[in-house]
Amino acid sequence: MKKNIKLLMILFAIFFATMICCHKVEAASATITENRTVTVGTPVTVSATVNAGAWSLNLSGVGQSRSLVGQTSSAGNETASTSITFTPTQAGEYTFSLTGDMTDFSADDAEKVSRTCVIIAKNNETPSTGGGATTDSSDGNNTSNNDNTDTGNTTTQKSSNANLSNLGIRPNDFTGFKSGTTTYQVEVPENVTEIEVYATAQHAKASISGTGKKSLNVGANAFNVVVTAEDGTKKTYTINVTRQGEVEEENPEDTTSEGEETEQAKGLAELKIDNLSLSPSFETGVYEYQVKYIGQDTELNITTKATQEDYVVEVTGNEGLKEGENIITILVSDKDGNNVATYQVTVNKSLVDEEAIAREEAKKQEEFRKTVIIGSIIAVVVIAIIVFLIIRHKRNQRFAEEYSGVPFSGLNEDEDWQNSNQGWENEEQQEIQEEEIEQDKSTLDNLSQEELKNRYLDNYNKDSLEEDFYEEEKPRRARHKGKRFK
Repeated sequence: MKKNIKLLMILFAIFFATMICCHKVEAASATITENRTVTVGTPVTVSATVNAGAWSLNLSGVGQSRSLVGQTSSAGNETASTSITFTPTQAGEYTFSLTGDMTDFSADDAEKVSRTCVIIAKNNETPSTGGGATTDSSDGNNTSNNDNTDTGNTTTQKSSNANLSNLGIRPNDFTGFKSGTTTYQVEVPENVTEIEVYATAQHAKASISGTGKKSLNVGANAFNVVVTAEDGTKKTYTINVTRQGEVEEENPEDTTSEGEETEQAKGLAELKIDNLSLSPSFETGVYEYQVKYIGQDTELNITTKATQEDYVVEVTGNEGLKEGENIITILVSDKDGNNVATYQVTVNKSLVDEEAIAREEAKKQEEFRKTVIIGSIIAVVVIAIIVFLIIRHKRNQRFAEEYSGVPFSGLNEDEDWQNSNQGWENEEQQEIQEEEIEQDKSTLDNLSQEELKNRYLDNYNKDSLEEDFYEEEKPRRARHKGKRFK
């Protein structure tokens, strides 16, 4: 019985250890895009990913910063990511850093994170079909890229750089300009009725439109600066200027012609991007949106409807969508070409649904926990049954020993021993009795009548005394007397 109990305990220990070992425990990890070499003017996305129980990280570079903060709600690690998209404007090295803290779900101490990524940008040169030598312009100072002279030996690739190096207004200029930020908010006093928009392109052969003096109305005013790169790539910067002051109420007696819209209602009446959800929900007076797209398409299906039929809607930035952050600009202008409204949609594109992967991993971990719990319950029940059987066995054994007067475990063995030796004892006693009878007969034959009488009286008195003190011998003595006088 004890051997069986030990065997069951060993099997249970092996079962429990196997279930624990089957669970794959992943340590916390954080990664950043590997070092790359790209061509000047080509958009680049640098991504950072973390797989941990809790994390507080920051991805920074080229004047941009992305926070990566969160923690899991289940007993396991979760994956999160962020990215920065930029276009190198000149040859050189661009360094990105991923720093902060993270911890595994089961760990107590946070792990310091420090990862770097270096993007090396080089000027692209295409050899001519004539097989001439290629001019090295990796330093960005080759004169063949700065003029239109055709030497017949080299072909210069047109630049796609549509970034600004400077942007502002006069007076009441704003600060904090970054080439990657395309929307700015400015507030000016009521007495400022006119401003001048100025801008400078990063590339010498890029053209700029939308600068110069602009009149201000009381309230919101939007001005667009469009940069057109050498190869035709366009990028739009928007300055939203709010002039202080009270807006004059319209005279209730004044009427407007059919289809005329108020200032606040001009722009788009409808905006849809495939079956994706805009954040926040679309409203005519809201000009910035976020949308998440999962897939491999490089262009999205955008449906727009202007508030007036004669408005012209132009969509830029919806071509060649890259993984990471992409900006789509929607310009609404009147029939004279004057800007009415500018909408910007930031599209965060990813090839895989990381949230779905995280949910699937959490589901697997939850199923594993349920399996461990069920297995533990079964093991506890088995152990309880074994303990109960042991206790009942010992109780029954003790009860049998108390009421039988003999050890329960040796009862059967004593009975078998007695049965096996009973026949041998009977035969030995019979032989002894026969010898005594023969001796008595021989003695009696040699005694006279008087001697027999005296001997009888002596034996009688002796037997009477022995009966008083040794009653257990009485049956044997009585049997001997009977045999003597028989």
